[in-house]
Amino acid sequence: MIYLNEDPDTLFKEYLALVTEVAERDLATTVMSHSRSFPDNLKYSFEFFQKVVINLDGHKLNAKIQQMKIKLFA
Repeated sequence: MIYLNEDPDTLFKEYLALVTEVAERDLATTVMSHSRSFPDNLKYSFEFFQKVVINLDGHKLNAKIQQMKIKLFA
């Protein structure tokens, strides 16, 4: 995610077990995207996972993802 200039804090959050109000509030305000589209602020990370790691539709890569794949497998 960092190599793709995306903030990992938008995908991963940590909560204390004793402070459930904050987690419940964040969960209630979380907007889920349609099942066919990625959130704009994480689209490159999700595309990388889908197309490179899982190899789904891997022949159609965004230029940014293609460069990451080349660096990864070099």
